[in-house]
Amino acid sequence: ALLRTELNKLCIAFAIVGGICLVTGFIYVSIWTYTGEQQSLRIQKQFVRSCLNQDAEWYDSNDREALPTKMGTALVHVSNAIGRQVVDVYSNAISALGCLVVALLLNTPLSLVMLCVVPIAIV
Repeated sequence: ALLRTELNKLCIAFAIVGGICLVTGFIYVSIWTYTGEQQSLRIQKQFVRSCLNQDAEWYDSNDREALPTKMGTALVHVSNAIGRQVVDVYSNAISALGCLVVALLLNTPLSLVMLCVVPIAIV
């Protein structure tokens, strides 16, 4: 009975931590995605302003049909670089660091051996 109540408490704690991680992860990804989209919009507005300020000779020397395509491609790259990819890098780095800390706290000698062996195994 004691083991069952302890396991129930542990399961509830894991469920709470999982729910918190789900909500904070969603907020984290949403904020970074919004930031990337806003930066792309700001760059797009500045690009249009600069195109409208050009002389007519500039349009003769540059391909008018290719400008929107180039701008769209560049904005997708900017949005991706600021948005989802940054979230993935930070999330994976924080997860790796958290797992390392937990492993060191639970079983320090085994964790230190793994830290020495895993880089050799990867190579």
